[in-house]
Amino acid sequence: MLTGNLVMALFNHDTSRDQEPQLHTHAVVTNVTQYNGEWKTLSSDKVGKTGFIENVYANQIAFGRLYREKLKEQVEALGYETEVVGKHGMWEMPGVPVEAFSGRSQTIREAVGEDASLKSRDVAALDTRKSKQHVDPEVRMAEWMQTLKETGFDIRAYRDAAEQRAYTRTQTPGPASQDGPDVQQAVTQAIAGLSERKVQFMYTDLLARTVGILPPENGVIERARAGIDEAISREQLIPLDREKGLFTFGIHMLDELSVRALSRDIMKQNRVTVHLEKSVPRTAGYSDAVSVLAQDRPSLAIVSGQGGAAGQRERVAELVMMAREQGREVQIIAADRRSQMNLKQDERLSGELITGRRQLLEGMAFTPGSTVIVDQGEKLSLKETLTLLDGAARHNVQVLITDSGQRTGTGSALMAMKDAGVNTYRWQGGEQRPATIISEPDRNVGWPEILRPA
Repeated sequence: MLTGNLVMALFNHDTSRDQEPQLHTHAVVTNVTQYNGEWKTLSSDKVGKTGFIENVYANQIAFGRLYREKLKEQVEALGYETEVVGKHGMWEMPGVPVEAFSGRSQTIREAVGEDASLKSRDVAALDTRKSKQHVDPEVRMAEWMQTLKETGFDIRAYRDAAEQRAYTRTQTPGPASQDGPDVQQAVTQAIAGLSERKVQFMYTDLLARTVGILPPENGVIERARAGIDEAISREQLIPLDREKGLFTFGIHMLDELSVRALSRDIMKQNRVTVHLEKSVPRTAGYSDAVSVLAQDRPSLAIVSGQGGAAGQRERVAELVMMAREQGREVQIIAADRRSQMNLKQDERLSGELITGRRQLLEGMAFTPGSTVIVDQGEKLSLKETLTLLDGAARHNVQVLITDSGQRTGTGSALMAMKDAGVNTYRWQGGEQRPATIISEPDRNVGWPEILRPA
């Protein structure tokens, strides 16, 4: 909260709906905050995701870490040992039987599986939860103690050992506190993580990821905000819309400029040659777009069109046929493993080299004077596009990038290429259809001619 205050009511509970031990706290937040001596309602922004409730949801994992860390400190102060056993600071007390009191967790695991996401577990928790029941606390405690006894756990000895550790700690100074990780390192790490998936992001996304990297301690939200502000002042982050909290990364801006520059270099310097001695005769006619491509022989082009998996195969196969007819070697880059398997199903592509997009960043070899066909190029990241264009420029390679209009990659690579003047050819599939032009000034004569069966 930028106002620095909230009105909340905390309710500590020690039992799950399955009547098993589960210490947790419910925080009820009233829709008010005080600003300049006046009471105001909390902000909400469902579109820009910058309101109070949107920030709470975005940072719920971080808040959970903070809660568990504070509880952990209190438990250790009593002399009990703890150990981290899972992600996001999940911890347990070693030696204490867990399975005997984990009926609720087991129900959720059975519903969604061991490796389910946090969101899936939340849904399962709602779907499987029981109605609340009131059980006398003394009766419930007696049942818990009986369950512990059946497991062979000696709770008296466990408490005595904890009390001894707590006493020893009061007599022995604790280790000097160590400084946490540098805030700017945390922000940079958060930026790197977000940049793998998107080129534009909300402030709440970056704040949540940064808080998740920093140690859970008092003031972590303020530290993260200060680190983000510093990144903005250093232009590591570029505001696209300050009011809505929309940002991009400075490195992406540079990458887009590099894509434009390389695109212009390829169109200016690369030459697409025809080797008649290596020509493979085509087995079918060309569509309108590919027919124009064969005549233009552009060194860099975008071929757009939809049509699902079958349309993607047809588009790539036709481009391969065109390149083979002009006597050039061909290499195909698939968008992902699924796309790679889809393309390999086509008999026309059975003898072609089809690699995954990942190969671009793992040292892809370019054949000089060849044609590289990229399937679903809209999924290319800026880094992948830069590697592709750099290799094409150095080896005089023709690059044909298909655009199926699906989700975009981490960056606006195709848009940057279009801004640089790269032409787009609209692929609609099928062979060229013959067209007959009928020009007749007298419509009484022209219409019967047009409507006459072929």
